Amino acid sequence: ARALALGGAYTALSDDASALYWNPAGLALLKRKELALTHVQLFEATRNDFIVYAHPFRNLALGLGGAQLYTGKIIKTDALNNPVGEFFDSYNTVLAGIGKEAVENQLYFGFAVKRVSRSMDTYSAAGYGLDAGLLADISGEKSPAGISLGLGVKNIVAPSLKREFLTDEFPLDISAGAALRLLERALVISVDVKKKKGPHSDLKLKLQ
Repeated sequence: ARALALGGAYTALSDDASALYWNPAGLALLKRKELALTHVQLFEATRNDFIVYAHPFRNLALGLGGAQLYTGKIIKTDALNNPVGEFFDSYNTVLAGIGKEAVENQLYFGFAVKRVSRSMDTYSAAGYGLDAGLLADISGEKSPAGISLGLGVKNIVAPSLKREFLTDEFPLDISAGAALRLLERALVISVDVKKKKGPHSDLKLKLQ
């Protein structure tokens, strides 16, 4: 919820369990075990659910999570456009990742492997992918102000879901971010620049 409230400008701020999705390097910043659950009810019969658990150790943390984008009650018709029932369309993702400290209190890196599957009516397919990230705190842990930089790359290995007539392809998704914490770190200003290469490529700038 925090990352969504920031408009997704979270690459340099990831420091909780949801870092498994946004920037797996941030898992290494966890100080305690965390469980996070998110439910978003979208238009019509569409919903988005996310659950993740992260467990920190001495200088690394492990994360395990799952996500689902589900649309139900889609009307199914025959060749003459007569209703013959309903079906659903569902994307499901399972993620497992690790975040590790590379330089004490300064530099962190992480990886996440994922299995993405899609079920639509009688068709289904699955593929596997890999995400990675870096996160750096360049201000020092005891500083009243904080400056952090982040780099996240989704789909270094891109899932490819091949079905009978269609193939779902995922673009290389690169995010670079910076965050500034002021007023004893109570106020945060965050900016992300995102670039996609491949299917549906675009460039997005997000400032919060």
